[in-house]
Amino acid sequence: ASTESAVLIYGSLLYFFSLGAWGCVYAYTPEVYPTALRASGAGWAAAFGRLGAFIAPFVVPVIYKLYGGATGFSYVFALLAGVFAAVAVIVGIFGKETMGKTLEEISEIKE
Repeated sequence: ASTESAVLIYGSLLYFFSLGAWGCVYAYTPEVYPTALRASGAGWAAAFGRLGAFIAPFVVPVIYKLYGGATGFSYVFALLAGVFAAVAVIVGIFGKETMGKTLEEISEIKE
């Protein structure tokens, strides 16, 4: 991102798509836990998300300062996109398919 307007545009797009991902997280996460553990599992998952939200404001300025200017912002956006991509790949490989299944059927899946 070489200009302030580019940073604002890329930042807005990143924010837009990350908010869209949260809808999937809060719909999918409770489905993968058995009923007895659903609230705790979803709570822990949300807590780890909040932990990332806490750490990011400390990491972003360090990356920006290390690389400076447009390069620093490019690395920040690449880091965030990389984290999103890694999580998507992990869920794609290890996640349970829940579409069209009851909660009881999902709880019985041994993957």
